Amino acid sequence: MNSTDIAIEFSQVGKKYSRTAKLTRLKDVVTKVTQNYRGDNDFWALRDISFSVNKGEAIGIIGSNGSGKSTLLKLLSGVTVPTEGDININGTIGGLIELGAGFHPEMTGRENVYINGAILGLSKQEIEDRFPQIIEFSGLADFIDMPLKSYSSGMKVRLGFAVAITIETDIVLLDEVLAVGDSSFRKKALQMMESFLADKTIVFVSHDIGQIKRICDKCIVLNRGKLIFTGETEDAIKVYQELSNATQSSFNTRLQNYRTHLVEGILLNDKEEETSIISYGNDLSVKLKVNIHPKTKNPVIKVKIKADEISTFTDTISEFVIKPEEPGVLDTILRIKELPLYNGKYNIDVTILNGANDIVEVKNDVMSFSVINHKPDFKMRGFIEVPHSVSSIDETSEQIWSLNDVNEDEMEVKLCFPNEEVKYGIVTFHKIINKSLHVPITHFTVPIDYGKTGVLTIRKSFLGNGNYTFDIITLNKDKRTIKKEQNVLQCSINDRKEKTGLVFLKHSWD
Repeated sequence: MNSTDIAIEFSQVGKKYSRTAKLTRLKDVVTKVTQNYRGDNDFWALRDISFSVNKGEAIGIIGSNGSGKSTLLKLLSGVTVPTEGDININGTIGGLIELGAGFHPEMTGRENVYINGAILGLSKQEIEDRFPQIIEFSGLADFIDMPLKSYSSGMKVRLGFAVAITIETDIVLLDEVLAVGDSSFRKKALQMMESFLADKTIVFVSHDIGQIKRICDKCIVLNRGKLIFTGETEDAIKVYQELSNATQSSFNTRLQNYRTHLVEGILLNDKEEETSIISYGNDLSVKLKVNIHPKTKNPVIKVKIKADEISTFTDTISEFVIKPEEPGVLDTILRIKELPLYNGKYNIDVTILNGANDIVEVKNDVMSFSVINHKPDFKMRGFIEVPHSVSSIDETSEQIWSLNDVNEDEMEVKLCFPNEEVKYGIVTFHKIINKSLHVPITHFTVPIDYGKTGVLTIRKSFLGNGNYTFDIITLNKDKRTIKKEQNVLQCSINDRKEKTGLVFLKHSWD
């Protein structure tokens, strides 16, 4: 192939960063030396990356968080330069990466269009010529002369996208730009993108597999700074999904006395064996070694368990906190009793904060595990098996359903249906995050006998503080849905003394 047909070419490219700031003062140098500074703080965000993109091709870049996707985009856009290797670009390059860069909250939308356009390289006349198109596409004509601080986050992104889409370049870099806004705007933006990008070379970074399939001809898969696959989009997605399902039972790094950091983490089963697979109902332990530097005042260590398949900001299932009392190396074990989680993959974050609630270190998805051997009665809704019991009583009621507290540890849902066709009630239990977001916690199956009342008794031991709501789905004898009723019952829990995430798991620290 003629070299003029290649738009982008990476040849053995690597990018190295330092975990610590450059030492510029004699005092800093002496401090590091006296604290046994080892000088091994360099790490490779990318290493030995080689690939090429032909003109007019759309290539996707996929990989887990921390795999090097953003670093690769920065190298392409010229924000940073490679430590080793060569990058050749044939054509002008621009991107829809930092939408709304330079927006000022006190200025109007109109003024910010001119500022943002100038940052992206447009002249004043070019902005004036394109202004009607920008306003029409953004749909913000009624708000364009209002201060930007009165805009919602979605409105700001729409305005930034409308400006950026008018830039004329040969190569376009995209970074999750279609992951925001309402559904009608995303549809409109995607249609505009497909028209706008018809004759351009595209580099698209996204976790949205559907958009990757729709836009990209081929993909590269990154993992921990290494390029592990280049090829057809469908094949690349299979490789990415296999990586995403993999679990990691441990983490370790060299002890660095001069800073507060996580040194080691290991997942253990109830036999104290290292593992990344836990059977439902068994114990799970998280063994941690953390170095606490004396300058970190009132440190707090948080361990979070997250559901891999919950794609919202509420993905923290449960949070556990320990407050070390002395500096130095802390060895501790978090023991979680009778793990009640449904089958699936779960990730663990470890965050260290100081007394001012400033983050000292955060390790996202530093370990992960899979739960197996849970046997649901119906298709699982939610992620946790909450202790409960089901019974039937010989009485009827005019109320189809009701909710009452039995005592401080239990609540009771009663179901009574006048319809002989109803044989099962599926009670789905959600936690209310805000008006529009209800996260399914679990579900319960209640057999329904005509002329009787089904009673569901729920223990509150796993419930954290917050507001909860119930949906009820009725099924016939063939387990086919008759009707679904949403938000029919609500309750609140307010007596937990510690922040727990979505639910509370029984645990202890050793």
